[in-house]
Amino acid sequence: MLVVVQFPISDARAFSTSPHARLNVPDWPAPVTFGNPQFIRRFGPAAERVLGADAAWTDEGVYCRARRAVKFPGLTEARLRADYVTVEPFVAFRRVFCDRTTSVARVEIGIAAELPQWVPSVRPAAVQSIVRDVLGLNAVVFDPSSSRPVLADLVDHAPRLARLFAFASTRRKPPRASDAELQLVQHGTPMVVAEFDDGEVLALPKNARKLDKVKVGDAQLAWYDQPTPGGDVPVWVLRRGTTPEPMLRSLRLCLLRLHAERECLDRVLGHVSRGRVTYVDGSAPSDLLGQYLDDSTAIIEKQWAFGLEQSQLLAAMEAAEAVNKPNRTKRSLDGLKGVRRQILVKAQRHALELSAPRAEAGGTVVVDNTKVEVSGTVHGTVVGSVHAQTITNSFNSAQQSAAPQEVKDALAQLQAAVEPVVPQLSDSDQKKVKDSVAIITEQATSDDPIEDFVRVAAKTLVDVGEKVGDLAKPISTAVKAVLGALKFVALI
Repeated sequence: MLVVVQFPISDARAFSTSPHARLNVPDWPAPVTFGNPQFIRRFGPAAERVLGADAAWTDEGVYCRARRAVKFPGLTEARLRADYVTVEPFVAFRRVFCDRTTSVARVEIGIAAELPQWVPSVRPAAVQSIVRDVLGLNAVVFDPSSSRPVLADLVDHAPRLARLFAFASTRRKPPRASDAELQLVQHGTPMVVAEFDDGEVLALPKNARKLDKVKVGDAQLAWYDQPTPGGDVPVWVLRRGTTPEPMLRSLRLCLLRLHAERECLDRVLGHVSRGRVTYVDGSAPSDLLGQYLDDSTAIIEKQWAFGLEQSQLLAAMEAAEAVNKPNRTKRSLDGLKGVRRQILVKAQRHALELSAPRAEAGGTVVVDNTKVEVSGTVHGTVVGSVHAQTITNSFNSAQQSAAPQEVKDALAQLQAAVEPVVPQLSDSDQKKVKDSVAIITEQATSDDPIEDFVRVAAKTLVDVGEKVGDLAKPISTAVKAVLGALKFVALI
């Protein structure tokens, strides 16, 4: 029997645009393993998987040992209750993995045991007692907060392992990591995968949810929540049958990785929603965040470029979906969509800022392929005709789009109301109008317009319009028409 306990660790420091003290080694996902191996302080050196990476997760060919991070004093005296007998556990492995974005880390500990030869098998209820005893094994993990090793049940070390990983992957010399930086490293809910030969357990536990539709050879798979003092821990029980070991290994690795991906994604989305991680278009951390979100989208929406038949990824995903908490996937997808929309709009605004022409001592600038003559010395964003031309070009692009005619007509009405106002506005107000028009036209002509963004931009136009007296009413009427055409709630 083999019981694998996983501790997911979300590390969002790589996505922070603020300076951080995170070490840039090991070189994930392929740390140096030969000669002078790279290592994680207080965990261990890098090593290659004996059987190589799984087809679904090519970034898992190398890991770092975690023998120094988790120690089991008195393990030779410990026993796991297996029905009417007890078995002696031993450590099969202690490993820490990290993905290519260095944001999805996890510590995995394998505890194995063998039944005595005179015991043919144990009853299904023994599975839960074995898992419970593994989670309750005495374990020691160094606590950076108190600078001392702490003895506790294995399952209770989840937050302590996250803190240890944060400190172990941080520079020891000044400038040291701030509290805000260390907040970006968080633990997820642990998970267990327990494997048994058919001869070790008669059947799957009765109160576990059996997944009959998930087929991996003739192996049986079930799932249940194991209560612990810190909360429920999800447990997968795998009864191997005659399924070839490579298929079982692939299924186990996929279940573990999928759990870590989901747990870490939830933490990253939380950081973004709370403003701990912000998007700055064109910056390396934000580009990495975009890559990470792309990967997460592909995982959750089951979009993969390689053949699923080559691994048990599809079976693992179907299993995870079958037992997922209600609305968990929807919540993750909604969170992804919200963050990606934030990134899209910020990127659009940044592009507008970059495209705003600048001129020194006069000259010719080009706005959307239209030449605008500028005379005199101008510092900062070129104003007046440049803003007006940009606004006109935004509306012209909208008319050439595939948007419904009702939307195009409403945008034409908005154009007629806005353009006479621009020359009467201050430099800053002209820029507000230009940016608001760009957002409204971009969203109105997209396949999935975001109501909040359109309403904020529309409110800005109305507020600016009120500064020019009689011309304010046409703008307000046109804004109402655009919102109506998009089936959005009107401004109050």
